[in-house]
Amino acid sequence: MHVTIHQDDGLASRTAEQKQSASYAPPDPYARDVASLRAAESPAFEDSYKADRMRDVMRTRATLDAMPKGRLTAAELSAYAASDPWAAGIQALKEA
Repeated sequence: MHVTIHQDDGLASRTAEQKQSASYAPPDPYARDVASLRAAESPAFEDSYKADRMRDVMRTRATLDAMPKGRLTAAELSAYAASDPWAAGIQALKEA
């Protein structure tokens, strides 16, 4: 007696369209990151980023403008002598 066993692996029941549309390409590990970068390039993201940066810049500028200015007048500048931290050591070496 001869027994034939038929196994249906699902391939025979696929239509021609399904066979043609099947993609055997490997998964793209960068697809998600590329999609997020493209979303970041959108005008809405750019406008939001520019607004946030401009707000930070203006806040910093306001803080700096509120600080006292350490500027000298012309008369003060002409009389100003900068300190020399090395002068004492150099003088000691010259005298030795």
